[in-house]
Amino acid sequence: MPEHIVGTRPQGVPASYAAGSTIMIDNFDSFSYNVVQFLAERGADITVYRNNEITLQQLIDLQPARLVISPGPGHPLTDSGISIDAIKHFSGKIPILGVCMGLQCLYAAHTGEVASAGEILHGKTSLILHDGRGLFAGLAKKPIQGTRYHSLSAQLSSLPAELVVTSKTESGVIMGIRHTRHTVEAIQYHPESILSESGRDLIANFLGWVGGDWAQNPQAGIGKREIAAAEASREIKMAMNPDQDPTVNPAVVPNAAAGSSSNVNGAATTAAAGSLAAVAATAAAATAGGANVASESAPAPRVPDSVAAAAMPSKTAATILDRIHVQRLKDIAATKSLPGFSQADLELSLSLHLAPPLINFPARLLAHSARGGGAARGINLPGVMAEMKRASPSKGDIDPHAHAGRQALSYALAGASTISVLTEPTWFKGTLHDLSLARRAIDHLGPQRPAILRKDFIVDTYQIAEARLAGADTVLLIVAMLSDAHLKELYDYSTKLGMEPLVEVNNSAEMTRALDVVGAKVIGVNNRNLHDFVVDMGTTSRLADAAKERGVILCALSGITGRGDVEKYMREGVDAVLVGEALMRSADKRKFIHGLMGIDEDEERDNLDGVATPTPAAPATLAPSTPRPAGTHLESTPTLSAPTAQFPPSAAASAQSQAQPRTPLVKICGITSSEAAMAATLAGADVLGMILAPGTKRTVNLSQAAEIIGVVRSLRGGQDSVRQAASAHLVASLSQAAANTTLDPASAAGSEDASSALLMSKVQKAEARGSVGGQDWFTYHANLLRSHPHKPLIAGVFRDQTLDEIVRTALMLKLDIVQLHGRVDGELGGTGVSWAKWLPGVWVVRVFHVDSASAQVGLGELREVSRPGLHHFAALDTAAAATAATAVSATNGAATVAAGGGTGKAFDWSLASSISARATYPGASEAFPFILAGGLTPENVKGAIAQASGAAAAGGVLMVDTSSGVEREGRKDMGLIRAFVDAVKGSATA
Repeated sequence: MPEHIVGTRPQGVPASYAAGSTIMIDNFDSFSYNVVQFLAERGADITVYRNNEITLQQLIDLQPARLVISPGPGHPLTDSGISIDAIKHFSGKIPILGVCMGLQCLYAAHTGEVASAGEILHGKTSLILHDGRGLFAGLAKKPIQGTRYHSLSAQLSSLPAELVVTSKTESGVIMGIRHTRHTVEAIQYHPESILSESGRDLIANFLGWVGGDWAQNPQAGIGKREIAAAEASREIKMAMNPDQDPTVNPAVVPNAAAGSSSNVNGAATTAAAGSLAAVAATAAAATAGGANVASESAPAPRVPDSVAAAAMPSKTAATILDRIHVQRLKDIAATKSLPGFSQADLELSLSLHLAPPLINFPARLLAHSARGGGAARGINLPGVMAEMKRASPSKGDIDPHAHAGRQALSYALAGASTISVLTEPTWFKGTLHDLSLARRAIDHLGPQRPAILRKDFIVDTYQIAEARLAGADTVLLIVAMLSDAHLKELYDYSTKLGMEPLVEVNNSAEMTRALDVVGAKVIGVNNRNLHDFVVDMGTTSRLADAAKERGVILCALSGITGRGDVEKYMREGVDAVLVGEALMRSADKRKFIHGLMGIDEDEERDNLDGVATPTPAAPATLAPSTPRPAGTHLESTPTLSAPTAQFPPSAAASAQSQAQPRTPLVKICGITSSEAAMAATLAGADVLGMILAPGTKRTVNLSQAAEIIGVVRSLRGGQDSVRQAASAHLVASLSQAAANTTLDPASAAGSEDASSALLMSKVQKAEARGSVGGQDWFTYHANLLRSHPHKPLIAGVFRDQTLDEIVRTALMLKLDIVQLHGRVDGELGGTGVSWAKWLPGVWVVRVFHVDSASAQVGLGELREVSRPGLHHFAALDTAAAATAATAVSATNGAATVAAGGGTGKAFDWSLASSISARATYPGASEAFPFILAGGLTPENVKGAIAQASGAAAAGGVLMVDTSSGVEREGRKDMGLIRAFVDAVKGSATA
């Protein structure tokens, strides 16, 4: 129902003031009330209609004297009801005012584009530059403060000819528009906010308008000359100033930096940047002296013709940056001249999808920030851009023997959001090969792998193409090296390939160019001047506000050595920091990176202010209330055992579990009957295995397998509601406990250092430690398996069968896991080593056989045990006897371990610990996880776990696997199954 409010007219105003009815179209926004209050205070007789409760014809029939379009959520084209149609009809007939979405509706009504403002503002204030006319008539000619609640804005590039810009922020976002002739005006910010200045004056000006055109309202300051000046100009129109030549863009921002000017959206026009004139001169001299800068078949990047004539700082000698620039031109020309390395060759390779997949660089930087993925988890951590750098012009050699792959992996596991790889060879001793190694080293770290940045002196699209092929997700563009046209060319080419560049600046003029020439989304402020390599840590601080106003992601580059630098920058709006030399020289990469983030591991992990963070628990199973002796029947009345862990595992659980022993999972293999499957399920087994390979005493056919699977899944399905309730309770309890430990905001008031953005409780820090670091391929899948909510899972065991047969069987039975035995040479009839990626929707277990002669990782059968991507889990089983276990390949004479397994005999379990230790990544948070099999029984399984774990509690033992160890006379025994499960589930605490 509409609401009707009659205001009180101020004394001494003309009869025409606020005369007649004012109608507001409410776009479902709570701020509409405040706008109505301001209108009523100034004497309006106002009726409010929701945008979907009145038709345009009904509105016309009401014959309003003026129209107001309210704020509202969403996009004007989809969420504003009749607002746009109402504007189109009443424009030129009555005064119209738009507020927030009302401006966007007006813009859209005249075919202007409304899109992202590049920043999301909620209750934030900005200084508003205005023209002193229309709504702003009578206001002092100085910026006023306005409160903003919006993420969309009118896009200046689509400004309709009949509209002018009346106001904007200092960063160039449109804050007001006006029709050149009609009494139609709108503002993007909220004049009714308590923080906005002169809001009531704007409302009073609106209520003083009459009729549909400015000619009837001389008090607005918009006469014939102003209208003519606006309509005569083809440029972006602001201020409607008749004293300016209408053929020249009048929108000059006051106090623009020397050597540049900005139009209304902040688009700068500057002289060509940095030292390109000197570079051009030096390159020409080098060419004249015989240097191979370019050849006819491989031309070097051209320097724009405008460079030599541009207004440049006079220079008497080339700087370091100049010399690097010239050398890179030579390097590129030399590479292009090689067969198969032309630009066309690179483009062809890209078209063949030979480049590895990309991740979103900006999103990765904000993954743990309150502006991004950290918001949902209550954390606000800076992105850390960790650099692989062997040397630099300012420091000389840092670590000339550093291995890029190893370095990248240690950074990634420590929590870096981006890995910056220096690929400049002369001064920084880097190569593109380093970038390729870094990318390959982290490619299997799960969905949260760091982005790869090519940090180089990019002067040619060729460098961007080769970076993409080598595995980069982004590239660095240094504004100081590039003219506006060249910067835009490189930026556009990079984004065309899907890579949002990191745009580097060092001063306010370069910041303006980065924002206005290309609209950079990620800007890095280099505290080191690349012309003289002097570091000024205040550079980032001075430029932070400009980036913040445009909503870009801001990164501080160079000079960061510790948490103190990071905290200062975060308070100033910095989102990420790049650390090079200090990190390269640090002994403990994980500790250094966590220190930068403020989640230093020196704090006791197990002292979380009394809040217990759960480890991944045993699955929720139906179990007897008391253990039963071997050979007895199970009771029919089950009780609930521990609830399953959260799936996927929470960061807090992962972090805590690294410091506490984990209970291995249990796999009961060789299931041949529904009764055995039920016994294992009720006992609490996590995985049930059925032999689907022909020719064994435990082989089951597809019909038998389907029947067994049906029984198991009916049992586990009945627990879903219990599992969900238990998990929900667990999450709620943990969340409440974490909330209770968060610092009281009142206690932080008045403390300079206690900003809410930087404070985290110990619980949050523990969670952050578990979430920031990448997980390697095997750890990632091990955690998924541990926390799977629907256990027991079904594994099908295959041996030397074709890929087609395995795929058909897995699909038919809807297997959860495929376990592969046999030779790892698919061409010779065994199971292919890389079959995991061709098996749809299942985990793949590869069985490796261990004896004292073959326990060296990387050699013999174990050469692929820890290679990511070939399998999800490695099972270590006993090698068969030599007489039966080996066969000589007819092709190469090499001995191949037979497909055995299932011997019921144990191997030296300490070898498993050795294998796990050698297979564990440097810097990994936990040991390489594996499945332990071979001769395990209820009596020896605890000892086996202890020996296989070595020094680490529960070590890398992910799961124990038994078959004959729980059988009597060749049949599964319910009591032995129960005893085995009980022995394992208690092994971590016994």
